[in-house]
Amino acid sequence: MKHLSSAFLGQNQWWKYVLLPIVAIIAGNIVAMIPMIIIVAIKAVQSGIDFTENPGALGDLTQLGLSQNLILAIQLVVFAASLILFLVLFQPFHKRNFKELVNGTGTVRWNRFFFSAFIWSVLMVAYLGVIYFTSPDNFEFHFNASAFIPLVVVALLLFPFQTTFEEVVFRGYLAQGFGIWSKNRWIALILPAILFALMHAANPEVKEHGFWLTMPQYLTFGLFFGLA
Repeated sequence: MKHLSSAFLGQNQWWKYVLLPIVAIIAGNIVAMIPMIIIVAIKAVQSGIDFTENPGALGDLTQLGLSQNLILAIQLVVFAASLILFLVLFQPFHKRNFKELVNGTGTVRWNRFFFSAFIWSVLMVAYLGVIYFTSPDNFEFHFNASAFIPLVVVALLLFPFQTTFEEVVFRGYLAQGFGIWSKNRWIALILPAILFALMHAANPEVKEHGFWLTMPQYLTFGLFFGLA
């Protein structure tokens, strides 16, 4: 059974496709706030910061002495919690196996996963190589082991939750939802890609380089991943 065809199994009312991602994201944020509140409270007591006198400290946690890596880890825990809750709630919501979000047969084809990861890695290395040799002045080498090693650990452990959550929701879940609604494969490809791009509209690089320059890149990525 194909990926989009498997969506017709189970319970597929349109409002479930709206409600489930919202519930998972809100619940994920609530779960992730618990360790953040504990850490912020401990650091606030240790540093003696009064948030009533310095409310900006809540928006810039580095003022509490938190490292950038710890702040990144706290932010990524949101995606980990959201992904877990999404997968747990999917079966009772839709009465079908969550693996069908990845593949219509209900199994995960790990050989394709690792092959795709290898191809993407090769392309990224080649791209960076070309940029480096054509514009070497744009690169500066800085190495701080005490910051780099924790960053690698955070990236390897938590970034996969973010990327998996985005792919499962947009390329899996919403693609199936739009496929059921429209009965059209192009709509199932294009609309999730547009939503994927808009989700990144608040990213720092969008503010830095402009909406109309960065959004087509996110849209292209969304379409490419959807076709893949």
